[in-house]
Amino acid sequence: NGGRGSSNGRNGSSQNESPSSAFSNWRKQNTGNNVAPGFKKALQLQCKWMLLCLKKAEAEKNEREINISPSVLSMLDEVAANAKDVGEQLAMVGGASDVIRTYLNISDYRSETLPDNLMDLNGIFDRVLLVPYKENKDVENFRKLWNKRIGLELALLMNNTASDKKTAEVEKANFLLKRQWEREKACFELGDQVASLDKMKSLLPGIKDPNDKQRAIRDLEYLLLSPAEKEKLREDRTARRQPGGPPRF
Repeated sequence: NGGRGSSNGRNGSSQNESPSSAFSNWRKQNTGNNVAPGFKKALQLQCKWMLLCLKKAEAEKNEREINISPSVLSMLDEVAANAKDVGEQLAMVGGASDVIRTYLNISDYRSETLPDNLMDLNGIFDRVLLVPYKENKDVENFRKLWNKRIGLELALLMNNTASDKKTAEVEKANFLLKRQWEREKACFELGDQVASLDKMKSLLPGIKDPNDKQRAIRDLEYLLLSPAEKEKLREDRTARRQPGGPPRF
């Protein structure tokens, strides 16, 4: 659990290389004078994130409750504020914590919930930030946080595209449709059925790809099933996966 960072943290260095040599080589390769603009800021953000992960891991190890959400949100705000400079570089530094952890001999000291990689936004929101609102059925703040998530991802997307302006606008529109649909599915399942259903109906005509539209229609059909019908559907799917089960159509 916990993300575990990137497996390519050593940038292709030998598996037999000592931790100190791996760290030294990684530092020479990535933190010299010829690094891309924004790399050092991205690396700073990733290292600050690693410290937050260590803080969370220590609390978990000692079975101590700790609310890291304000710190997490503050860091994500910092990412958004620097998206233009670090957007393309954050993915490059995702493995930095892996190299540093190995060098410091703390590779096994990780949080069970907070992902190592700052760019694992799905893990950060789904396993940490959205959890309390989901548990408390707080749809209003759940939706607000989803909107923050979309805004952050959009800022990174628009600063990490090599497309021309027209293509970039199409990518932006498709991204927004996809994420807004996912937001409404989540809000529907949390209990905001009326508002979410209206929003999903308004989003559906904007989905142009036939396969995406068909999946969206199936989403709607499933969401509108009764609990008993959903359970029956799950049982049927399970039976089809079992050896000797009914034929799959």
